[in-house]
Amino acid sequence: MVTRNALPEPSEKELRAAHAFLSLGEPFEVAMQKRVIAACIKATARARIKKREQILKRPDYRKLACPDD
Repeated sequence: MVTRNALPEPSEKELRAAHAFLSLGEPFEVAMQKRVIAACIKATARARIKKREQILKRPDYRKLACPDD
């Protein structure tokens, strides 16, 4: 069962990066936690951009930003 917040399977590139972290002495769990944190940051940024676009589409906001003289 896949939940909505489930991360996709790691790509080959991500697995190689995780193994590179292992060779540097960083535990695999830490590498995966960093991946989860990065995914959360990206999702938050996408949500902020979407919210900003919705605000800019509001007609009342455009009037405040560019009042007719």
